[in-house]
Amino acid sequence: MAFADDYAFLIQALLAVYQVNFDEALLHWAEDLQRIMDLLFWDTDSNGGYFLARADDPSIFARQQEGSYPPLPPLHIQPGIFRPGRC
Repeated sequence: MAFADDYAFLIQALLAVYQVNFDEALLHWAEDLQRIMDLLFWDTDSNGGYFLARADDPSIFARQQEGSYPPLPPLHIQPGIFRPGRC
């Protein structure tokens, strides 16, 4: 099972490659991944961002949200298909 960071970084990579070769299949893949990420990780109770793990992951005792890992950019900034001035 992937974590939210895994989705976010793959989406970023797909967008970066798309900006180089303009292969729309990569853009569509990134959009699909973003929708899946929203379904699996978005905090629908408080709309407060993304959880780091899926709700159905039996190995996770408690789900955390971004902010627990200061060296990484905030998770709500990493994903994003429609970034202003990009794509």
